[in-house]
Amino acid sequence: MSGVILVDMALAQFDRVIRSDLYGPFLMCRRMVRELDAKGLRGRIVNISSIHEKAPRPGGVDYDTAKGGLSQLTATLALEAAASLPVKSSRLSGREAFFTARLDCRQS
Repeated sequence: MSGVILVDMALAQFDRVIRSDLYGPFLMCRRMVRELDAKGLRGRIVNISSIHEKAPRPGGVDYDTAKGGLSQLTATLALEAAASLPVKSSRLSGREAFFTARLDCRQS
């Protein structure tokens, strides 16, 4: 979150966050589905979102918009790939994400 309200936000700032937080998952999901289909394999996609997909706040138009878009991307992909690929979104708060990351680090 940049902390910049919409009327003051440069397009470059908005674009940077959308490209990172929305284009990134789109490109990865597309590649994974294509690869699994081509090889006849099954898999699972879990996109990690944020509580801010549903709980926007002032100064978060870039991040909150990206996370709302990720929620819709995930829901649409779940419908399109339902027969062969389970797709899910998990909304983590900052605290949950911190503890999840710590647990992941300890397991490796």
